[in-house]
Amino acid sequence: MWLSLDARVTASGGKRYTPIDKQASKEQKTTVYDDERAFSRQYGNYFRADIRAAFRMETSRISQEWAIDI
Repeated sequence: MWLSLDARVTASGGKRYTPIDKQASKEQKTTVYDDERAFSRQYGNYFRADIRAAFRMETSRISQEWAIDI
């Protein structure tokens, strides 16, 4: 039998991306990227916190774990 408490925090800057040329995409009926402005845009920053509490029981025949993740 054991009890486990875990926590993890992730923080990351937003990834960069190349914007889409909407007018050219409509004309060609496919996605056309604006290569003149490659990687000029950036998604928002990313933050995530995870918490986990678990209880595990092991016997000779079975093992089971009860956990809650937030």
